[in-house]
Amino acid sequence: MSASIANDRGREELPGVSRRALDELAARLRAQVLLAGDCRYENARRVFNAMIDRRPALIVRCATAQDVIEGVNFAREHDLPLSVKGGGHSVAGNAVCDDGLMLDLSPMKGCNVDPARRAATVQAPG
Repeated sequence: MSASIANDRGREELPGVSRRALDELAARLRAQVLLAGDCRYENARRVFNAMIDRRPALIVRCATAQDVIEGVNFAREHDLPLSVKGGGHSVAGNAVCDDGLMLDLSPMKGCNVDPARRAATVQAPG
């Protein structure tokens, strides 16, 4: 399953990043990819401290560890500032950056138990 980008204004939001690069990123992800103007963007960029009013150019709402890897690599390849939002409780607002890529780990709440191996894998965003 691949993500999609709901906003057609991607070139305006991310100078130096083509719409094609954004579409290719979305195709590699299970995550939601949000740009300003998407109806989910405002809620996704909010953190506990309401005084923080930063606006990332791109939000990747990660569903898997591979989404995290792809997001970090995309930010590095395109020289974008990167921030990571777990629970969004940092008083200083470190989870949100202006004009960069914010990885939102809050959707990662999965738990997988393998009784045969007596092992569990748990996602814990923050």
